[in-house]
Amino acid sequence: MKNLFSQTRKLLQRIRSGEQKALEEFYVEQYEPFLAWLQKQYSITEEMATDIYQESILLMYRNILEGRFEEKNSSLKTYLYAIGKNTCLAKLRKQQKEQQLFVKMDKAQLENTTYIEEKKPESSKLVIAIQQTLANMKEPCKSIISMSILYDIKPEKIAEKLNYKSLRVLYTQKSRCLKKLQTIFKQHHSKDDFIS
Repeated sequence: MKNLFSQTRKLLQRIRSGEQKALEEFYVEQYEPFLAWLQKQYSITEEMATDIYQESILLMYRNILEGRFEEKNSSLKTYLYAIGKNTCLAKLRKQQKEQQLFVKMDKAQLENTTYIEEKKPESSKLVIAIQQTLANMKEPCKSIISMSILYDIKPEKIAEKLNYKSLRVLYTQKSRCLKKLQTIFKQHHSKDDFIS
């Protein structure tokens, strides 16, 4: 234990004195074990784990320079992992909120595309008409709407498949796409088309 705190103290002295190599060595040493731990603990992607690691290292470094970290309380590795855990949980909470927003947006947009309250969207004529409209839409709208509504694929998978950097970008694009779908659909169909 004394040896661990002695190593931490030496490492901190090197970092505080501005020795960049000390931080780089620590970064490389902790990189793989940290990513493996995060992915196993929180079931996240390697990409997300890498982002969290980089953010955690930067936050740890800033806290060291600002005197917020005291080596007598824990090792630098333990401190890094605590920062990583908090950063990861914050990101997961944010994702959960974004997913809830995604579901709300879906419902709101679908209500706007439904013409007749008496007729459910499952009505075969209406579904066929929506599918035909969708088939004529351009990318990425065609893929986003198909994957999210017709195939019920999770937002994270859609973002990954279509190379979106964040869920927020995907939600914004999806909202635009649903508005386009609604506009095109109204241009080619009227309520009377679906009254049997």
